[in-house]
Amino acid sequence: MSDFNGYVQTDGYAGYNFLDRTRHLRCLAHVRQYFVDSLKNSSYKASKSFRGEIVKAIDEVFELERKLSVKFNDDERLNYRRRKLLPVVKQVFPKISSVTASAKSALGRAKNYALGQEKHILNIFEKGYFELSNNSAERAVVGIQGQT
Repeated sequence: MSDFNGYVQTDGYAGYNFLDRTRHLRCLAHVRQYFVDSLKNSSYKASKSFRGEIVKAIDEVFELERKLSVKFNDDERLNYRRRKLLPVVKQVFPKISSVTASAKSALGRAKNYALGQEKHILNIFEKGYFELSNNSAERAVVGIQGQT
């Protein structure tokens, strides 16, 4: 498997890094979840905090993605994403970078995780058929594991 040359989408687990000739894609939903978790018991929808704003911005990206026409081919999807989604994504990471937080705090862990995934998240905008999230693949793996 280490000779695989292509794209692979995973969460940020470092165990996948052995695929060194591979273009890694990461999962925007995992980045979002770190910020949701950092809110503790607060509702991000009601939150005016930095954390809540990051979650809302990522939600905006997913909402724009839902507006994609199923009739779009890969080139049209890529063009739409680059025009509508990419500017929002590119605004999120500088905001995340600007916050000061202890690396051991929930916000610090969310910040460090997100910034570690940034370049791999941006790789999603290289092809129209890539997904913003690997959640469907993870659900499929869990389903397969449950059948054995």
